[in-house]
Amino acid sequence: MPTLIASYAVYSASTDTTDLVTASFTPSNGEVLVVKLATWDASNGMGAVSGGGQTYTTRITGPTAGFNGWVRIVTAVVSGSPGSMTVTAAGTAGNSRHSMVVERWTGTLAGTPAVNSTTSGSGAPSANITTAAANSAVSWVSVDVASQDPTTRAYRLSGVEDLLFDGHVGANSVHYGASVADVGAAGTYAMGMTAPGSQTWVLAGIEIQAGAGSVSGTATGTVGGLIGTATGIREVAATTTGAVGGVSGTANGVRQVTAVASGTAGGLTGTVTGLRTVAGATTATVGGLTGLATAARTTFGTAAGTAGGITGTASVAALVEPGRLTPSLSGPRLRPSTGGTRLTATISGPTLTPS
Repeated sequence: MPTLIASYAVYSASTDTTDLVTASFTPSNGEVLVVKLATWDASNGMGAVSGGGQTYTTRITGPTAGFNGWVRIVTAVVSGSPGSMTVTAAGTAGNSRHSMVVERWTGTLAGTPAVNSTTSGSGAPSANITTAAANSAVSWVSVDVASQDPTTRAYRLSGVEDLLFDGHVGANSVHYGASVADVGAAGTYAMGMTAPGSQTWVLAGIEIQAGAGSVSGTATGTVGGLIGTATGIREVAATTTGAVGGVSGTANGVRQVTAVASGTAGGLTGTVTGLRTVAGATTATVGGLTGLATAARTTFGTAAGTAGGITGTASVAALVEPGRLTPSLSGPRLRPSTGGTRLTATISGPTLTPS
């Protein structure tokens, strides 16, 4: 569903023609700006909307004649990374009470967003809008020129108020604005108010749709062979357990094993911190020697094994070189290669002839 990030309401100081300018804000690209405008005179509407180098499009305007207020909704979709910006609505041609609220939404707009067709009436305001998508937001603005006391105000659809310009004292009109973040399934909904009654009202509303492909809650599923919890479509954000590349253990994401796991890498069975590295001491056989290894291709620790038919202890597996024996010997005499550990043995039997 869409989310209302923030809203900025601005009111004329009195009956004047001033431009209305929001406080500064810094939107992200893709945000939907909904600008809701209102005056107390159908024939004295506000001017153009501008700000942040954005393109603004008028979506709906209420009646422009008769004893009515005036309402309009203008939208923009943020692009070009504008940085800190304000929104300005040009004032009225003649003196008027006028107001504006700018809403910032996540979500998207249809090419032609749904709006209401009935824009004026009497009594408690009610105007239908038919949403085109499920879980859409709707937002509206209304003016009551009968200037009913707004103390008892209540919004349809449990709308959240973001604009109230109370001029009921002196019969100077009352301006209202509200929105609902998720109306549910696509269908027809009544925007407006249930109280106060006896209004002479105009109303404009619009649909803001949920962003395409958005995931609004936590989902559980399988991604790249990992089963666990995901907070979005493309990211596994929570710790998951599964197998990646033959290594079973704990993973924080689809492409990376960041926690210690047990498995087999390069023929060594032991502790693995990643798919390609054996980081802990493991016991395995490398080049015919069984002993301690700290990596898949190197034996750094002392290992016991057999090299060239001679059993003994070597400090480096590759540096054990067998001695040459005569048939009369009952035991070996070893000549270690450079850097190796000399091996000695106690023998009995005939005199040895060195090789």
